[in-house]
Parts: sequence; structure tokens; C-alpha cells
Amino acid sequence: ANFERAVTLDPDLVDARVNLGVLEWEQRNLETALVQFREASRLDPFNRDLVCNLGLVYGQIDDPDAAVTLYRGHLERHPEDTEIGARLARVLFSSGDPAAATEVARTVLQHEPGHAEAQALLTEIDQDLGEDEAAQG
Repeated sequence: ANFERAVTLDPDLVDARVNLGVLEWEQRNLETALVQFREASRLDPFNRDLVCNLGLVYGQIDDPDAAVTLYRGHLERHPEDTEIGARLARVLFSSGDPAAATEVARTVLQHEPGHAEAQALLTEIDQDLGEDEAAQG
């Protein structure tokens, strides 16, 4: 209720819109969450909390292209953001592009050696590619 009131008082309050979107997302109201996140994106497309949460919603509504575009846009401005980089790599792999996922995961590891998610994803990609080769051979 406090975030709704804040948005009512100041519709341009990005953080309140992001928080309201998170509350809607937690209640599984994905379309309503998407409305709040898109409005926040219009106001401040580079808000990190927005990028993290909007990317998750895109994943849940099965729109990986939107998530990839969102994450790539963020990483152009903040290439050192390993959390977003790892999320991008995961989306790329899940949507059938292991080569791009590998490249992004390796970039994450350059910025943060030992990044657990990036390492786990590279292992998963290697295993998946090995299974594909075994099935074809």
C-alpha cells in the first residue's frame, strides 16, 4: 500500500514503481508487474533493480529476446556487472545459444574469477554439448 501511495503521489518515482512491480511479481501478477516495470523503464531504463527484476519477469513470460536485449543494454553501460552477465549467459543458453552463453560466461569470469554461477553454467554447457556429440556419434 505504501508503494501504491508513493506512485500515486509521484508517478515518476522509479524506486516505488520497481518495488510495486516486485510486490505484484511475488503475488504472481505478472502482467501487472510488467506494467510497473515498463513504466519504471520509461523513466529510468538503466536502474539496476529494474533490470534485474524485469529480466526475471521476461523469463517467466517466456520472452527471452526481451531479456537478452535488456541485459545487453545494461552490460553496455556496466560491463563489470557480473550478476547481470551471468543472467544473460543463462538466458542465452536456455534459449539455445550455447556459443554466445559461453562467451558471456567467460567475460563474467574475467571480471570476477571464481564466479560460481558462471562456472556452473560453463560446466553445464560442456556437459550438454558432450551429450549432443554422444547422441550424434
